[in-house]
Amino acid sequence: MPKFSVQPSDTVANEGDPVILHCLAEGDPLPIIQWDKNNELNGFNHQRFKVLENGSLYATEINADDEGKYGCTAGNSGGLRRHEVSLIVKGPFLLGVHARRRPTLRAAATALINILPQILKDYTSI
Repeated sequence: MPKFSVQPSDTVANEGDPVILHCLAEGDPLPIIQWDKNNELNGFNHQRFKVLENGSLYATEINADDEGKYGCTAGNSGGLRRHEVSLIVKGPFLLGVHARRRPTLRAAATALINILPQILKDYTSI
């Protein structure tokens, strides 16, 4: 029966980041590792997810749809072992505006005006 030497653990990651869920098993014969998402075998995007040679699951860039329960199953002729973990994806930080308040922009300006004095005598320039 396979035995986990490294079990995956619950993971929290930011949207857009890469993620590795580690899973390593030993046994005789050497177990084969398979991953599932929400109990669906290979239920993840194969363009962004890859099972590495050591059995870990690597995602190049996660998004909100990747959140869920991931199961690592190690199997050989002696039987199967499965360990399930959660992947939580935190979305990007967004700055919101309250619906009841209008956004305002405060600005200030300074003007510099040069005035040249004129000397007049009987309304005529001197």
